[in-house]
Amino acid sequence: MGTGKTTLGRHLAELLSLQFLDLDRLITARADMDIPMIFENRGEAAFRKMEREALQQVIGEFTGVIALGGGALQNQQVIDNIRKNGLLVFIETPISTILERIMRNRQRPLLLDDEGRLKSRAVLKAEVEERYQVRLPRYRQAHLTFKPDKHDNPEATARKLAQAIRKYVSTH
Repeated sequence: MGTGKTTLGRHLAELLSLQFLDLDRLITARADMDIPMIFENRGEAAFRKMEREALQQVIGEFTGVIALGGGALQNQQVIDNIRKNGLLVFIETPISTILERIMRNRQRPLLLDDEGRLKSRAVLKAEVEERYQVRLPRYRQAHLTFKPDKHDNPEATARKLAQAIRKYVSTH
């Protein structure tokens, strides 16, 4: 969440002359509602189930770059399937950058408390850090860990990631 997966994925796909798929967009199209509404009406568990089902389907059918949701790797079978059928990249982004990005987007379910009010920065930071630490062991199973330079624009970051992918593929 907030690592720039969608933006970076689009640029990467273009550089590599591949198709691009944003898993969250696929889910919202199938559900005919945005993610906050899915969370509100159906709950996070239902969203995660939709996410797993969509991902399992596209892994076998899609050739290109897929931007996964921040919580897509909560299931070991999903990770194993991605690792077997593709190249999994962990975009390692500092918590401060993640926090800054998610606070700019009011559509993020994590931003609001149970009453629909905006959470304080301190509360949000603690929740983001906790989620990150819980998910980190799963993220670390990626084939490749990529640390973007915070001073680069998305195009430059995508070029560096494409270079890292080419290097990884040529040595494995």
